[in-house]
Amino acid sequence: RQLTMVLAVIQATIMVTTIRKAVEAQVFQSNSIFYYLMVITALVGGTAFLMWLGEMMSERGIGNGVSLLIFAGI
Repeated sequence: RQLTMVLAVIQATIMVTTIRKAVEAQVFQSNSIFYYLMVITALVGGTAFLMWLGEMMSERGIGNGVSLLIFAGI
């Protein structure tokens, strides 16, 4: 779990940086560091929620929870 969260932070940071630099249009409402931190926190929070949801599905016997979430996303 800890490695997943570290990877989520790295991926979210790279995504925000890439979108900010690559897109000509005004994607983000603000260029402040606090806004970028808020976006990164939201992305990492979503990852944590999906990990928790997958664990709950596995505990309650609804198949392999994370695999079902991946399958639903495809």
